[in-house]
Amino acid sequence: MNSKALIFGYWNIRGRAGVIRNLLHYCEVPYEEKSYETREEWFNNDKFNLGLDFPNLPYIIDGDIKIAETVALMNYIPMKGNKKELLGTTDVDQVRVSEAISVVMDLRTSVRSIVWSKTANFKQDFEDALTNGKPKALLMNFEKIFEKRDWIVGYLTTADFWLFEQVELIFEIDHTKLEAFPNVFKFYKRFLEIPQVKAHRESDRFYTLWFLTGANPVWNNTEKRLNI
Repeated sequence: MNSKALIFGYWNIRGRAGVIRNLLHYCEVPYEEKSYETREEWFNNDKFNLGLDFPNLPYIIDGDIKIAETVALMNYIPMKGNKKELLGTTDVDQVRVSEAISVVMDLRTSVRSIVWSKTANFKQDFEDALTNGKPKALLMNFEKIFEKRDWIVGYLTTADFWLFEQVELIFEIDHTKLEAFPNVFKFYKRFLEIPQVKAHRESDRFYTLWFLTGANPVWNNTEKRLNI
């Protein structure tokens, strides 16, 4: 793999790309970002003209290598950055990483379904989900894991990058909900102190807006957090 900057394409928001951008910076992979601001730029111009087998955002173009889909990109970046240990250092750990990511995907789906619902009671629905619903049950799995170790499989892997992104979304919506998960909160703070992550967040390449405002999510961080 060459050291030339790859091209990373996504909307000009955090969205699904937050986890990828963190990983790019952690792996110190040089990249140039193609930031899409309008639907026309993507759907009318680039989507079917870049040579992607599965045209979608986000994508990476690295010379002749062209890949879309978040999971695939999260596997490719550690290989590109010579940090394959992030995928698991043993066959069993690689399976454990995949297992944890699957649980995080469930958490993401559960939380974002509330964010994108058209409910008139978002605050109450979010409260219910984090106190009695599926997100609470999923977070309790990680709460128990972090009683024993700092990272999900015992050392930093892509699974931790996936989890951080979902925990931060919960924190942004209502930070008080993490009080019930003190070990998860410690993980969240620990991840924030990773030097490459910290440097990324302090740079002008860090995107703060979570979702496309034109798509009208119930919550976006253009609004204040709940209870703050």
